[in-house]
Amino acid sequence: MNTLTQTIAISKETVAEMPVVEYPGEITLVDTPEMARMALRELTRARVVGFDTETRPSFHRGHMHNVALMQLSTDDRCFLFRLNILGISEPLRRFLEDPEIIKIGLSVHDDFSVMRRLVDDLDPQGFIDLQEYVKFFHINDISLQKIYAIVFKEKISKNQRLTNWEASVLTEQQQRYAAIDAWACLRLYRTFRSGNFHPDESPFIVDRSQLCPSMNNQLIGPEEAARHAEAMQAAEQKRVAEAERKAAGIPSDKPARKRAARSKEAKEARKARSRKPASAKSSKSPRTPKRSSSSDK
Repeated sequence: MNTLTQTIAISKETVAEMPVVEYPGEITLVDTPEMARMALRELTRARVVGFDTETRPSFHRGHMHNVALMQLSTDDRCFLFRLNILGISEPLRRFLEDPEIIKIGLSVHDDFSVMRRLVDDLDPQGFIDLQEYVKFFHINDISLQKIYAIVFKEKISKNQRLTNWEASVLTEQQQRYAAIDAWACLRLYRTFRSGNFHPDESPFIVDRSQLCPSMNNQLIGPEEAARHAEAMQAAEQKRVAEAERKAAGIPSDKPARKRAARSKEAKEARKARSRKPASAKSSKSPRTPKRSSSSDK
């Protein structure tokens, strides 16, 4: 493969057509100190493990929850550490900081950031980031779903990603989703290390000119390309309209839109107050009419 002009990449549309991968291993939920000690003994013996974390999604700008779950996987068993219950204990911290135990993850520095919200001086060691590792195999994509699809021609489902990872009970679907990500990282690393992935034979070799610069140099299919082109055109039209308005000395309508939005919110709030039941209104008795006096006549 000519690495100067070619690379390995896959579109979302191609991934969507692939069969969904099924997790084949055992899952152990770790939510007590005793379970954590048992899990860490087994993981330490493995020496190479897959790694991932899950955080409860936030739908409010500027607010972020603490990491809720840490997944550590061997080849056939994944341990789900419920950090929202356990926190990062001293034994778990020693495991994460042990450079002799190799942990395979993806975008691990993002995971480090959320873990340091629990332990600010945490110093993770022994981590290999697949986003960097796959570059040695001429893979352009950086998402776990796409990398896995390129290597194994299977799709990792993401339909549980935005669920509540702090729920009192994690569903079977949540547990399997979480386990697959850590296990997939380890499986990919083992495949790359064994020499069983041959970049020159990949069916997903593309010319670099096919990558879309405005979408982080990703390969996009015709449908995605059409949506992207439409969005880009709309953004350009908006930019030109704003420039023409500014050149003509017409104030931007952004403040007006904000005022309209605030006015709409206030109107809805007044409607909500007016819909309150009569029992919720003031219970004061009606005022007794004032008796007229001679001075009032």
